[in-house]
Amino acid sequence: MDKIKEIIRTLEADDVREFRSFIHRQKKKKSRKDLDLFEFLLKNEADKPAVITEKIGVPNKEAYYAVRKRLLRHLTDFIVLKRMDDDPTASSSIMGSISLVRYLLSKKADELAWHYLLKVETLAESHEQFALLNNIYLLQIRNIPSKYAPDAKSIIEKYKINRALLEEDERVLFAHSIIRQRLHERRVESKAINIQRTIQKILIEYDLAEVLIKRPRLLYNIVSIARSVAITIADFRDFEPYIIEQYKAAEEKYGFSKHHHFYKLSLLYMIAHALYRNRKFVESQEWLAVFYQSILQYNRSHYNRFYPQYLMLLAAIRSFEGKLDEAIQMHETLLKEEDFKLNIEDKLTAILNLATYYGFKTDYDKAREILWSMPTDRTCEKNMGKEWLLKKNMIEMLAQYELGNDDIALNRIRSIERYFDDFIRRPQNMYVKHFLFAVRSYMNNPNALQADNFYEFLEGKFDLSPEKHHSIIDMSFYAWLKSKVFKQAYYKVLLDQINGGDEEPV
Repeated sequence: MDKIKEIIRTLEADDVREFRSFIHRQKKKKSRKDLDLFEFLLKNEADKPAVITEKIGVPNKEAYYAVRKRLLRHLTDFIVLKRMDDDPTASSSIMGSISLVRYLLSKKADELAWHYLLKVETLAESHEQFALLNNIYLLQIRNIPSKYAPDAKSIIEKYKINRALLEEDERVLFAHSIIRQRLHERRVESKAINIQRTIQKILIEYDLAEVLIKRPRLLYNIVSIARSVAITIADFRDFEPYIIEQYKAAEEKYGFSKHHHFYKLSLLYMIAHALYRNRKFVESQEWLAVFYQSILQYNRSHYNRFYPQYLMLLAAIRSFEGKLDEAIQMHETLLKEEDFKLNIEDKLTAILNLATYYGFKTDYDKAREILWSMPTDRTCEKNMGKEWLLKKNMIEMLAQYELGNDDIALNRIRSIERYFDDFIRRPQNMYVKHFLFAVRSYMNNPNALQADNFYEFLEGKFDLSPEKHHSIIDMSFYAWLKSKVFKQAYYKVLLDQINGGDEEPV
């Protein structure tokens, strides 16, 4: 594929609109061939240079390649600036300041250069950007002597201390890769994974056990790996005590500074979510309260990033406490929020949650209307992943059936089985395959499944008993099927299943 086309495909609809304005930032022209090329590649597959040359109206291939270079430069500048805006770690800002210092030094603006050089040193140090700090000290050393510079010996001493911290970072990187590999191997081999033991053993091997709770950024990186495993295997039982223990050790022994606030908030959310996935709703809400109060600190500097996560998790808990209308209202308010803009992941999650909650209310017209407001499946998959898209398609399939569109629902099942075949064949996802088979059987002949043979039919195929710790949305599919067979209210069956009221063996 054309490389520029590949870059353009990564842009969201909002990015495309912003880029059109960005490309005119220097001067407005009535005709911009670089923008014409962008629009062509946005809407069409890449073609031979001669064809595109004719389509965008440039005289020859040499002119076409000049336009390509100009477009690529604009795209690069746009993406770099976007990344700087989105970067919570300040590394982009630091790199930009280093570039400014080098420019000032090249222009002999010594006083101004050292002003920014010392300022960016403080910023890099406070954000633990040790690799960048290493470059900053080397830049300072190269530009001594200067009457605006600190003493050379003090810079060299700071450089040595920083090198030790950078070496610590590198050891974490090594441990990080080993942990990822070990957990991946065990997951692929479908072996039982003790997340805490696996991680702790490797951290001790690399002499990092104490370092981790002292450095929130490193703790966040390691814990994120463990969480990704818990999500993949749909089992948070080991992860929950592990992350709570690590967070409390870090909080009690070293605390979290203002510059570590992003990592503190991330860890608090992970704890509340793990408790939710383990159906410990009361404890999850206790941690959510701490999470919310922390979001409000430091002039709400991370409010836009974390408040939607807080609200959606709280709404999910409300829905399983029987407060479905409250959960719906929270999501509708969030989606209409004008004080800040939801990112694409939060927006899609909120829309899917809202459609799911209307499904719980058996308002399938509203659920379908909400699902139709979403972007294309391709856009959803690119932003949210294949498993998320699978669940969206399954919700749409059930909504179509409930609305009396049996043929559409059955066609949707066949489409799901084709597109997601490789995913649902994995051992940990076989229950999806069995569920689709059971739903098709029911849709083709509602009498095929009866109360007296329901558990026997599903035995060993769709085990969503509490100890299996499947996700709550997975359990909602099971509850839908059971509600049909037992002729009970869908939401009631779901609440019984989630809260342990279902005493029948599954």
